Amino acid sequence: MKMERFPRLAPSLSAAWVAGLLAFAATVPAVAQEAAVISLRSNTPDALVYADSLYLGRAQTQWFVVPRETTRLRLVYPSGDNWSMTPAHVSVNLLTVDTLDVTLDFMFHYAITSDPFDANVLLETPAGRSLLGTTPLLHTAPAPLMGVLLLQKDGYELKRLTPGDRIWNRHDETLQPAAPDLALDAVDELVRRPRGRWLNVALGGAAVASGVLAVHYKMKADSRYELYAVDGDPRLRGSFQRYDRSAAVALGAMQVGIGVLAIRLVRQ
Repeated sequence: MKMERFPRLAPSLSAAWVAGLLAFAATVPAVAQEAAVISLRSNTPDALVYADSLYLGRAQTQWFVVPRETTRLRLVYPSGDNWSMTPAHVSVNLLTVDTLDVTLDFMFHYAITSDPFDANVLLETPAGRSLLGTTPLLHTAPAPLMGVLLLQKDGYELKRLTPGDRIWNRHDETLQPAAPDLALDAVDELVRRPRGRWLNVALGGAAVASGVLAVHYKMKADSRYELYAVDGDPRLRGSFQRYDRSAAVALGAMQVGIGVLAIRLVRQ
C-alpha cells in the first residue's frame, strides 16, 4: 500500500531554505558551531518530535534546527490513549554534517481482543493461513496487513475481520457459540419420546441449571484472567482457561436443552 507522505519541497526552495538557515547561523559563530538542520519525513504528520529529550514540534513542520550533540531523534504517537504504541526513533550523528535527511515511520499496530479470550488469531491470504498469536494480542508489522483476520476458538463460530491500514487498528470482538452439531435423526428421536409433562419440566430445569453454571464458570474465568493480567502468573493461565471451557460447555448444554424443549412443545 502506498504510504501517505508530505510532498517534498521543490529542490530550489529546499536549497534556498537550508541556505538561509546556514547563512543566518554563519552570522552568529557560536550558533553555527552548536546547531544543525534535520529534514524529517514520517507517515504520521501529527507525531511529536524530540531531539533526545528536547521537544521540537510536530513532524509536519519537516525542518528542524537541533543541537549538534543530539544523538537520537524520537517520534511519539500523538494520541495518549494508545499507550502501547512504541515511539519510533533513530540514532543520528550531527558532529560532521550541517544538514541531515531522516525518514522515520511508525510500525502498524493491530490490537485484537475477544470475548471469550484465548482465541487464535490467523491471517488468511492467497498464500494460505498463518498464526499471529492468541487474544488478547498486540501485533506489529512494517506495512499494513493484507488479507483477512480470522478469530478461531473451539466451540465458537469463526469470526472474519478486515485488518485495517491505519497506524493503530483496534478490534474488540464477541464470539458467538457454535450451533450444536446434532444429527437430524437424533433430534427426531428425542421429540418422538413420550410427551409427558415431567420430561418437559426436566428439560427446562436442566437448561436453567446449565445457564446458571455457564454464568458461574464465566465469572470465575474473568476473575482469574484479571489476576493473570495484573500478575502474569503462568499458573493462573491454565485456571482461567479451564473455567472458560467449562462455561462454553455449560452454555452449549443450555442451548441444546432449550432447543429440544422448544421442538417438543411445537410438536405436541
